[in-house]
Amino acid sequence: MLYSIVAVIKYAFSMTGNWFPGLFFVGILTASYVLPLPPVPEKTFFLEHREEFEHIVQLVQTEGLPPGITQCQALDAYELPAGYEHLTARCVFVYDDAVVEFSPTYSTFSIVFVDKPENLSASWDCAIRGAVWEQLDEQWYICVDADD
Repeated sequence: MLYSIVAVIKYAFSMTGNWFPGLFFVGILTASYVLPLPPVPEKTFFLEHREEFEHIVQLVQTEGLPPGITQCQALDAYELPAGYEHLTARCVFVYDDAVVEFSPTYSTFSIVFVDKPENLSASWDCAIRGAVWEQLDEQWYICVDADD
């Protein structure tokens, strides 16, 4: 890709006459690196429903969630209680009551709660098969799944 960019710039500046297309390309390229990306939908969804996410985490830490009986039959997979199903499009994954992973959409991003930062390595989506995309606060993360 870098070769293509250099080739276009070289071609644009080698032409005699109108430099506008080359300058326009360089300007667009510069703007794409300088301007911030819009927030991922999962971040907006989390901010709108934060209290509900925190309530589920509190349930996990005190009572636990019932194991899934329909779609969530994998190890560490749970279904949400009635009234909270909108918080995840798939199952909620809980690891050692320290990490809770939600997938509000079917995209590659997930919302992850970690009780302590050192437990982030137990997260499937943040450490094992993915990476942290954005840290929302001390205990909440947006992670990207590298497998999707």
